[in-house]
Amino acid sequence: MSLSDRGIKEALRTDDLEIVGFDEHFLQPSCYDVRVGDQAWVSGSSEPVHLAAEGELILRPFQWAILVTHEKLKLSAKIKGQIHPRGTWSRRGLSLYYGGQVDPGWEGPLILTILNTSSRPLRVPSRAAICGISFSYLTSEAERPYQPTDDQKAGRIPPDVIRYIQTQTVRAISDIDDAVRSLEATAENLRMDFDGLIEEITQQIQTQIEQALQALRQDVVREMQRVSATSNKWIIAGFGALIALFGGVIYFMFQLAMEVGRIAGILAGQ
Repeated sequence: MSLSDRGIKEALRTDDLEIVGFDEHFLQPSCYDVRVGDQAWVSGSSEPVHLAAEGELILRPFQWAILVTHEKLKLSAKIKGQIHPRGTWSRRGLSLYYGGQVDPGWEGPLILTILNTSSRPLRVPSRAAICGISFSYLTSEAERPYQPTDDQKAGRIPPDVIRYIQTQTVRAISDIDDAVRSLEATAENLRMDFDGLIEEITQQIQTQIEQALQALRQDVVREMQRVSATSNKWIIAGFGALIALFGGVIYFMFQLAMEVGRIAGILAGQ
């Protein structure tokens, strides 16, 4: 069961709990609000942010940071803590990431990860209450309480974590919007170019067809003029040759149809 504000003050008096930098103004009915410390690392930045000097931490949309709390905690082997996001920050789009539990035996400030999930920059002032921590007694003292390292006691962020933060970059939403608009414009230009190419090819084909039809009409006119200038005998002979040719074409098509039918029958039988 979580301790009330009175229970937290009693735990502080009995040395089961120690909060260095304790300010009763930040003591809530069932938790204590820890505050932003003096140093934070922001994704994509090569240098830490010194909040004591700069006064605030500014997070761009979808940018994240690791910060150290102002308060240092020291928990005995019989008490544990639980981290809670603050609603005032959550409603503004600031998300808090932490293991959730502060183990018995912990000593040192908390190292928190925060992320701006909103579409606007968020300003986190120095010494702002960033999250709440509630405390509760265990049913019995922990047999193997947490053993913090010297770096954890001092609130030093591991070098490999700092190097990882420095390599992370975040593109602003406005940059992403500009990239999307650019892609849309490129796609529209390609579509217009493709439509223009199709239209050009269609016009070329139509021109070639018209030229071919014009040449054919001229050939027909010349042939009719030539035929009309010949004698009736040649006309009759020409008609006879055409009839013979037509008959041959019909016979060939009949033979071809018979052969196709024969092959179709063989395939159907298979």
